[in-house]
Amino acid sequence: MAPQVKTVVSETRIKNPPEQTPDDSLLSTSPSKIFLVSKLATHNQCGVTISKWKDRKLTDDVETLIHNEHVPVGELYWKAEHLKACLKKEYPDCKIWLVGSFAAGIALSSSDLDFSLEIPNMMGHESAKLEAIWNKLRDYYDHPYYDRVLFTKFPVLKMTLKYSDKRISDVDVDLTLDNHPPKRNTQLLVWYGQIDPRFNTLCRAVKIWASRTGVKNSRNGFLNSFSVCILVIFFLQQVKVLPNIQEVFEELNGELEIQDDDYYKRDLLEELHDKGIVVGQNGSSLGALFFGFMKFYSELDFEAHWISIKRGKLLKKIDEDGNPVDGLPHNSLYIVLEDPFLEHPFNCARTVKDLARFKKIQNEFQRGYDDIKNYHRIICDQSPARVTIEKDGIEVDERIKDVDQFPVVNMNPYENWDKVIPGLKDPKRNFRIHPKMYYDLNFGNFGL
Repeated sequence: MAPQVKTVVSETRIKNPPEQTPDDSLLSTSPSKIFLVSKLATHNQCGVTISKWKDRKLTDDVETLIHNEHVPVGELYWKAEHLKACLKKEYPDCKIWLVGSFAAGIALSSSDLDFSLEIPNMMGHESAKLEAIWNKLRDYYDHPYYDRVLFTKFPVLKMTLKYSDKRISDVDVDLTLDNHPPKRNTQLLVWYGQIDPRFNTLCRAVKIWASRTGVKNSRNGFLNSFSVCILVIFFLQQVKVLPNIQEVFEELNGELEIQDDDYYKRDLLEELHDKGIVVGQNGSSLGALFFGFMKFYSELDFEAHWISIKRGKLLKKIDEDGNPVDGLPHNSLYIVLEDPFLEHPFNCARTVKDLARFKKIQNEFQRGYDDIKNYHRIICDQSPARVTIEKDGIEVDERIKDVDQFPVVNMNPYENWDKVIPGLKDPKRNFRIHPKMYYDLNFGNFGL
């Protein structure tokens, strides 16, 4: 005969009893055990099944990642304005655009400052012009470091600017001439960030993941920063977090002319509301979106399809006869991400040129998904919580209570928690509570 269980509830705990009895589907019983079944997170339309506790944990992890980046926005803005003033003094007729991640509001702590210049009366080849600009700028800084002119489609002057005031840190700067695509790309990212702030946060979190895993490293044959942003935009379009603004606003197609770097002067969110278009219907958390992002791209067949955020859909690379379709761009053997502005399709992910790197990118998406599914963490090495513990010191570990002190035992959702996770060497791990218990206790409802 099963033991009888008596439950006493204090009147001070529940002043107004619920009108309906609890949902029996949340309980699973056996002759000797009672198991709690976690309630699924609400507003989750990301293609993943996720419990409430895991939803909260993953969201906390995403927010912790962003918080730990410590991007000095005010200082970087001052450095950008200082450089603009120096250039204006030397070239009064020049036009200057701050472009890239910092201008778009998705910078990381490792981000540099990117500029595009137009100097109408300056003659000569681009590389010679950049050399001349460097010779002018060096007088304004304290022993600045000249890296090199990088010879690509648009030559890039790479330099490190140092300040006489040693309290001001050095800053890396990339400078190009008559380079229009970065202006358009920056404007596009700003517009999508206006529509839903989750885009900026998720984009930064994915960029951190991509940097740590090597997925974002165009110099070594992987994706560039803008390609990672395209992946985020396309996923958010599919789960109805972001609309396809180039479908709604036809004037945003083609090679837009960006007059200046005041990217926020047009408010697309307000214009969408004026058109009666409802945004934000998918209320999924950042954690669910990150999980869904990893699942989406771990399952996507990049070899058979290519991505277009301008059209808002996945396109086939070849038809049944083996012929390219939908204007498939060149360099389309592996990952193809269409440039959202050019009339003739152009692959933004053309830096991925060999099979080994392509397979690594695929494997990292799968690994990212598996880490969340099996180990409840969004970064494949150390979780943000683990990093925080190491920084705070051993006394934090000592304050963690033994799992036996908690009133919940023999609960199947925790049974694998004490198993060793590869790469984690921590003898005290067995004395830590399962993260589900922390998030349940933290909110006082055991996931119900």
